[in-house]
Amino acid sequence: MFDQFVDVSNRQIKNKFNANEDKTILYFVNCLHISNWKIIAANLQGRSPRQVIERYRHYLKTGISMKPWSTEEDEILEKKVQEFGPHWCKIAEFLPGRTNVNIKNRWTVISKKKNKRQNCKSAKISLPQPVPENSVTSPDDFKDFESYTVEMAF
Repeated sequence: MFDQFVDVSNRQIKNKFNANEDKTILYFVNCLHISNWKIIAANLQGRSPRQVIERYRHYLKTGISMKPWSTEEDEILEKKVQEFGPHWCKIAEFLPGRTNVNIKNRWTVISKKKNKRQNCKSAKISLPQPVPENSVTSPDDFKDFESYTVEMAF
């Protein structure tokens, strides 16, 4: 109702960062030695200083691995979650190059995959057994099916 009075021109977009935005952030931080997130965000249309600093700290900062997760890392993650629970900062001590946010996001992916597999296993579909070749001997074998009506809509 009051949307006409709200200034929506300054709202932040919620999209994934693209390669150009990442390059811009790294250029300001590494080449110009600027870590004023307001200045950097002003050069990225639709990005807030908070979005920019979080992108840098959790994904772009030197020493953070952007490689795909290895099976060894996944195994360490599973063991440490069993040991410590969802204490991502503590678990990050055992996974060099991965931030607490990377670890939490990876755990979410692993958990969703596990849940999907478990749901597929629990939703067993029983298929009809094949009819032996010589089992139908007369039309009377089908008399039980006469009472069923099948309607097909096209």
